[in-house]
Amino acid sequence: MSESGRPLTPEQLIALNEEIATLVMAGVPLELGLRALGSDVPSVLGRVSQTIAIQLQAGQSLPDALQTSIPGLPRIYLAAVEAGMRSGQLPRTLELLCRFLQQGLDLRQRIEFAFLYPLLVMLLAYGLFVTFVIESVQHWTELWGDIALQHGTFMLTYQFFCLNWPIWVGILPALVLLTVGCWFWFGRRSLMPDRRPSLLVRLIPGLHGVIRLWHWSIFCETSALLIEHQVTLPEALRLSGATTGNPLIDHESSRLAECIEQGKSAADSLRDRRQIPTFLRWVLSNSTQPTALLSSLRQAAGLYYERAQRRAEAIKTWLPLGLIVLIGGGAVLLYALTCLIPIINMIGELTDA
Repeated sequence: MSESGRPLTPEQLIALNEEIATLVMAGVPLELGLRALGSDVPSVLGRVSQTIAIQLQAGQSLPDALQTSIPGLPRIYLAAVEAGMRSGQLPRTLELLCRFLQQGLDLRQRIEFAFLYPLLVMLLAYGLFVTFVIESVQHWTELWGDIALQHGTFMLTYQFFCLNWPIWVGILPALVLLTVGCWFWFGRRSLMPDRRPSLLVRLIPGLHGVIRLWHWSIFCETSALLIEHQVTLPEALRLSGATTGNPLIDHESSRLAECIEQGKSAADSLRDRRQIPTFLRWVLSNSTQPTALLSSLRQAAGLYYERAQRRAEAIKTWLPLGLIVLIGGGAVLLYALTCLIPIINMIGELTDA
């Protein structure tokens, strides 16, 4: 939440990141630059920038000023700022955070567009199905006449639905509205940093894995930045784990840092850390020289990022097609069953009569 009580949107957080990074790279004092931004942008972002500038002028550090000005700011943001200041590469760490935020926004938009068309198809098909059922009640009753249909689960179920359509007609639209509401309340947020993936995100094949790969990419890149600027390996691991906002990575990196501080080698410390990817375990175990470790960490960061991008593109491509086939094929099958099976059953009854 911002100082005004309204939450900063991800887009506004990206804009604030970019402004701070630009000011640092240009050598402009943050309090002056953010005060100017607050004067030029009459919005929540402008008021937050003004507040941060005031806190900085009062002598607070940047992390403290951010935490005071934006209560409820994700811990990942504060960790990224702290890691950037420790490494002397604040613009770079903010750039990584911006990239992750933008990836989450882009993927969220693609998922929503992927669901939009199949959802419209499903609602249209459902409306036609309801109309078909309501209109067919009288016609099927006339066709059946005195024929007693005493068997057939499908026919008994179909008769029940035909005669009791006012009871069930609103169930599917209500479920759709509930699902859409849950997505906008829980699903969209879980694609942003410092959020656990919701059940809706886990139901989309491969999406949870994409987010996890992005987190590991940020971890490796941030670790390399910190080690490059003389931060000890245990401290670099702790800060990098916090920067991802992923509870599992944060926990594993903290435990690994504790083991190294107790005098254990990286190889021994990693022996039971099965939640850490195999390649990263190999990198940390075998890269004893700082130069080799930096190169390997950056290679791992690029590897995880490219793998995440490929999987994200696959989801964007195949998810709409899969939904259309599932919903469209299901609608066709439902219409075929509701039309053909009653006719087949009636012909069978006439034949046996």
